[in-house]
Amino acid sequence: MNPQERKELIRKSLNELLSKIKGGSSLAYLILSEKNSNKYIQCTISKDEEKVLIDIPESALSDEEIKKIEDIVSEVTGEKATVGLQIQATINDAVDIIDRIFIDGFGFNENYDLEVNLPE
Repeated sequence: MNPQERKELIRKSLNELLSKIKGGSSLAYLILSEKNSNKYIQCTISKDEEKVLIDIPESALSDEEIKKIEDIVSEVTGEKATVGLQIQATINDAVDIIDRIFIDGFGFNENYDLEVNLPE
């Protein structure tokens, strides 16, 4: 999947999640994963602020991947990641941050295949 298509998919999926939350769903979340691995990111959105909470579960990550993602979290938030790997951002910023986590954090190439799961 080329980077432009993937970013469009991320943006579309985050906007669908926001619509679901604005429609009254209280347990709405989105899972973005690389199709051929067990690497994934979970997202939810604050209805009032329209901010995406990006959560990167550590259980399937190597120490090296955790360090790389901690560096990304620190760079984006301006703070050292101390409890969990989480970033809060606008939808527009979240698109680039998510893609960066998959490439720079998880180590996938620029044409990795993204899978989206938005549970009903």
